[in-house]
Amino acid sequence: MIQQISEAEKYMLRSMKDMEGYSIGATDGIIGQVKDFYFDDDAWVIRYLVVETGAWLASRRVLISPIAIGQPNWAEKYSRFDHSGTSERQPRHRHR
Repeated sequence: MIQQISEAEKYMLRSMKDMEGYSIGATDGIIGQVKDFYFDDDAWVIRYLVVETGAWLASRRVLISPIAIGQPNWAEKYSRFDHSGTSERQPRHRHR
């Protein structure tokens, strides 16, 4: 289903916490959920989403650039990631 997004909604500011728990999907299904963020406080931008992959990639946490995901579907708490050929280049998150 294609969601129509108004011009105002495209540029509306949201809290990072609004995306916590969002499902990240790809062409072959859901790859994981957003668990945390790497925020650049000098530039005031989110550099990476920390995504827990579950069974998709041996239950790892990976870093995904926000540039690599599409416009979030705020109603369904979902965003699409085109991982074709990029998953091996994404940095791995090492949590303690």
